[in-house]
Amino acid sequence: MSSSFTLAKDIPKILILDVLAVVAVFLLPSLSHFFPFPLYFIEPMRLAALSVYFLSRYKLNAYLLALALPIFSMLYSGHPIPLKAFLISIELVANLFILNFLLGKFPQVKVIPLF
Repeated sequence: MSSSFTLAKDIPKILILDVLAVVAVFLLPSLSHFFPFPLYFIEPMRLAALSVYFLSRYKLNAYLLALALPIFSMLYSGHPIPLKAFLISIELVANLFILNFLLGKFPQVKVIPLF
């Protein structure tokens, strides 16, 4: 009962984080024209997926976002091409899987959600 209550309590936070991540990926092509360096060097999709993972700590949410971000970006801006979007999705999911694996191997390392 406490698990479902905690999830129900955290749904607004999860939705806000997801919306912010999707909006950031949508606005990135427009924002990249304002900066003298290419923003893709900071890998915004990876940062968004990892940030949502660490801020919400719900694995399923982070995995779904890792799958969805490249697809949303492809549908919105036409970049990346479908095959590359699929490969980026696989890479983001693999990153989260490796992170979960390493956090499971080293249980003394505690990751505390920021809010």
